[in-house]
Amino acid sequence: MLRLRGKFLNNSYIFIFVLALARNTEVIEKLEASLREKDERIASLERKLEDKQDALEQYQRRQNLRIFGIPENNNEDTDQIAIEVAAKVGVNLVVSDIDRSHRVGRQGDRPRPVIVKFVSYRKEEKCSLIKNC
Repeated sequence: MLRLRGKFLNNSYIFIFVLALARNTEVIEKLEASLREKDERIASLERKLEDKQDALEQYQRRQNLRIFGIPENNNEDTDQIAIEVAAKVGVNLVVSDIDRSHRVGRQGDRPRPVIVKFVSYRKEEKCSLIKNC
């Protein structure tokens, strides 16, 4: 006999407890399996989302050009720097072709690169010569 809260339980009560425990254990195991499946699904969706985000970022960057090695000056006009670099390689570029431009990174020993974002990808194609130089 088993004693619970000061009372003795007969075998039929013990049997009922064992059955209830078995059912509860089965439910818990099913819930754990379901949770594992959900965790795997979440991880898969996170990987897909990261891949799509990376693809989108790469797609947006195709309109950008980074120019290295241009010395920095106070109050410089990075649009004009881009136009001058383009002219040196034979590409006709005007200010209206540029959406924005600026230096990127922290100031240090070397000049920071200039990043130029073009108004459209078609404008950037004009500067593909620069990328190949």
